[in-house]
Amino acid sequence: MSIRHHLFASLLLICLMAFVAGSASANELDDAERDAFLQRLQTAQQDIRTVQARFTETRTISTLPRPLVFTGTLYVQRGDSLIFLRYEKPTQHILRVQEGEVLFWVQDSPTADVMQMDDTSASGQAGSNPNLFDWRPQDFSGAISREDDGYHLVSAGGENGPQRIEVVLDPEGLYATSIRITPKGGGATVIELHDVRINEPLPDVVIDFTLPAGTEINEMNRP
Repeated sequence: MSIRHHLFASLLLICLMAFVAGSASANELDDAERDAFLQRLQTAQQDIRTVQARFTETRTISTLPRPLVFTGTLYVQRGDSLIFLRYEKPTQHILRVQEGEVLFWVQDSPTADVMQMDDTSASGQAGSNPNLFDWRPQDFSGAISREDDGYHLVSAGGENGPQRIEVVLDPEGLYATSIRITPKGGGATVIELHDVRINEPLPDVVIDFTLPAGTEINEMNRP
């Protein structure tokens, strides 16, 4: 189980980075509609302080006979720059992104992995630290279309990223409900959000989470 893969997926739950344009849809917004939508998205983003949601992550890998399915709960608090994913199945583990640090811990494990985002980006490349909480929708250069299930934002990955990313936003609240990541090597990861709650206080167990006493820290990208 790769911490870099989980990091990449979790970042996409919160931000849409400025990838190059992706393929167009028959329902793609025209220039005026696009500008109005991005302004609306900017306003909606500013009003969001916290997000809580159940998620299902389905990962299809060409070398495996069936998809891998992960379920859990996502917590986000913008003021503290906190992303907290509690994976429940098939294994219980925590991924926390806070103040430029990524923590990965499998429940009851004597060790935890820590990685500094100053040295890695979502694609695992050095020297690029995306701003998760203050990204500008106006900088998004991919295709935007209005479909039956919401707004679809499609981007083609950069040189070191996936081949295609498609994010579906709720038509009213403009929060992500589905993310599909298609890597260049084949397969796909689909993340679906359910029971999304906006601006409700996060549980204390998330805000005050600490590792059990005696847990050994593995600094993944430090000499």
